[in-house]
Amino acid sequence: MKFRLSTVAATLCAATGLFTAPLAAQEQENYPAELVRMGAYNSEQEEVLQVPLATYADAQGHQIDLVGAIHIAEPSYYADLNTRFATYDKVLYEMVDGEGLPRMLILKRKVEGNTATEEEKAEYAKLRGEMKERKEDSILGIVLNFLYDSISTQMNLQMQSEGIDYGKENFVFADVTQEELSKAMKDRGESWLGLIVKSMVSNMGELDIFSLLNPDPAQYKRMMMEALAKSSQSDSVMEQSSIVVARNAKCFQVLEGVLKDPAAKRVAIFYGAMHLRDMDERLKKMGYTLQKVEWLNAISSTSSAPQPVQPEQPSAPAPAA
Repeated sequence: MKFRLSTVAATLCAATGLFTAPLAAQEQENYPAELVRMGAYNSEQEEVLQVPLATYADAQGHQIDLVGAIHIAEPSYYADLNTRFATYDKVLYEMVDGEGLPRMLILKRKVEGNTATEEEKAEYAKLRGEMKERKEDSILGIVLNFLYDSISTQMNLQMQSEGIDYGKENFVFADVTQEELSKAMKDRGESWLGLIVKSMVSNMGELDIFSLLNPDPAQYKRMMMEALAKSSQSDSVMEQSSIVVARNAKCFQVLEGVLKDPAAKRVAIFYGAMHLRDMDERLKKMGYTLQKVEWLNAISSTSSAPQPVQPEQPSAPAPAA
């Protein structure tokens, strides 16, 4: 029996949130048909998994960047994103049931630095308790965290939740609650098991099942990279599901509200790469045009990952404090 390595992990990494150099114009044609790709770095022996950062603009002077997320990657990828995110007025982030996370982390720093007021200490305890309760109630979240942690440990990578600094004032929650997602899936007659099975069937590959037993971490990493790249190349079951459609709809509701703020001229949407094709269509319907695409190095096939290219400081307004 043959099938693609870690198809379930690859699809969930690209589609859920519970995962450089400017390209020539002709190279942009592969986006958004291609959302995760394998690219060469330095030599043919070293390959990198890349995700897009696509820049759009409208006639009113707004800039919106779609930033593809990989939920397990090199620490350098997340460090690069943290630097970039500080330059935006607002960063809309995905995370089912993740509302309140930036505020909780901001308060955590104050509490640990002994600068929090009694009111702030109480607020921090309340937010922490609510988030812990939601996390414990989500069986899917527990499974995904276990999956991500296991793979990241085996491949010497970092989890997105550990690499991205969500404790920033310009971060804005733009996702659904678990209850909203469950309702959307029920309304469409979907189930997690059904989606996963359909995804596995539609993504059959040519990798021998015995390759899964290969103990070589480098080869395992490369096979995982290939699975992630191939899982995003065409319309998939996940892209048509509530996991993408319902959450993207909620994200763009939040975006509409954010853009009413005159100071929000430069906005990033940080979502799983599988969400970006639908988001590309939504932005174009809103009158935005694609300006450029950068491909960010997320995972290296070798043990020595490429260092991130530091972005130039934009001339756009400073990010919100």
